[in-house]
Amino acid sequence: MKQVKTYFRRHLQVFFHTLGQFSAQKVSTALTILALGIGLSIPAILLTLADGLSAFGGQWQGKPQISMYLKLDLPSQQIDALSQKISAYPDVDEVKFISKEQGLNDFTQHGEFKDIVAQIDSNPLPDVLVVYPREDVGLEGIEALTTQLRVEQGVQHAQYDLDWLKRLNAIETFIKRAVYILSIIISIGLVLLIANTIRLEIANRQSEIDIIDQLGGTPAFVKRPFLYMGALEGFFGGLCALLIAAGVLVLLSTPIQKLSQLYDIQLGLSGLHWQLSLLLLVFSTLLGWLAAQFTISRTLSELRPQ
Repeated sequence: MKQVKTYFRRHLQVFFHTLGQFSAQKVSTALTILALGIGLSIPAILLTLADGLSAFGGQWQGKPQISMYLKLDLPSQQIDALSQKISAYPDVDEVKFISKEQGLNDFTQHGEFKDIVAQIDSNPLPDVLVVYPREDVGLEGIEALTTQLRVEQGVQHAQYDLDWLKRLNAIETFIKRAVYILSIIISIGLVLLIANTIRLEIANRQSEIDIIDQLGGTPAFVKRPFLYMGALEGFFGGLCALLIAAGVLVLLSTPIQKLSQLYDIQLGLSGLHWQLSLLLLVFSTLLGWLAAQFTISRTLSELRPQ
């Protein structure tokens, strides 16, 4: 029990000593943390925007729908049977019937089509069944459902406008992939930044390290302050990144709100999610610790006399 208390007391001493060093080197520490924060904030902002874009795709034009154009002069009994059959599909939420008369009336409501409709002797429009897939059915499921509906007896054609959704999904996939690639590149740059900071600190404290060696200090004892330094730099860099990302999202909230009102949708950009914030803090702290661990092992072997 005493050894456990001693272990934690030593770690607390190193922790507060490292904070004291940060306080003594305010400018250099602040610049390092700011650089870390700027680098880490970029993936956080892009991921949040990608989530908002995903919500945008889910709400665009209301519920997704598949239009089934029936064959001309299809008996009403067969239409009712087909509607009931499709309603029983596991991926279908609702089926709505639009008669050819209602369709022609809808065309008449538009001023630009009134003259055209007036010149038509008979109604050329087919009856239509509008199929609403369930909300949990994805893009691939809707494509499969559309293909299945096309081969139903009495159906002339079934279509679902997937082009805009495919483009939107392609943009979302591109942003997320760009975030992953940028995260790797930024992480490498941040590791080099922390490593350089740790290396300079080791060089400045070379005489102190030599004295600890002469007094029999263990390698773990020598490394501990630098590990805390790297981890704390990463942690504070993560906090700085959260503040920067939150500020950027606040600045973007007004134009995004106007866009939401324009298209009558909710983009879902409510700020950083707590899961992403926690992940960012854990990642930045771990990144700083790993950078310090690598740098200490390598630099100490170079500085110590053979």
